[in-house]
Amino acid sequence: MLRKKVCILSLTVILFFMVGMMVAHTDAVAEKPILIKFNYPGPKLPPSLHPLSQAIGYLGKKLEENSNGRFKVEIYWAASLYKDDPTQYAALRSNVIQMCEVSGGRLGGEIPETFMWAVPFPSYLSTT
Repeated sequence: MLRKKVCILSLTVILFFMVGMMVAHTDAVAEKPILIKFNYPGPKLPPSLHPLSQAIGYLGKKLEENSNGRFKVEIYWAASLYKDDPTQYAALRSNVIQMCEVSGGRLGGEIPETFMWAVPFPSYLSTT
C-alpha cells in the first residue's frame, strides 16, 4: 500500500515538472523577436525599381510574415551601416550585422573560393 502511494506521488511530481517545463519553454520562445540587420549597399530609396532592391525588400517582408513575428528584419539601404568592403565582412563575422549583399569580386579577397563565380562559362563545355 505504501509503495503504491509513493509511486502515485512520484508520478504526480514528474507530471507537474513536465507541465511546468512546457509552460516555461513557450514563454521563453514568445519573448521577443530576433533582430536581423541587413546591410544593402544598393540604391538609397527603398522603393527603388532595381530588381535586387525589390527582391531584398520582399525577402525582409516574407521572412517576417512566414516566421509569425519571430524575426524582425531591418534593412539598411545605401550602405548606411557599412560600405561594400572588408569592414562589412568583419561586421558580419562578429555578428554586428546578420545579413548583407556582397559583390563577388570584393568578397574574393576574403574568401578566395568565391572567385569561381567570376569565371566566365567555358564555351568548350557547351554541347551545342
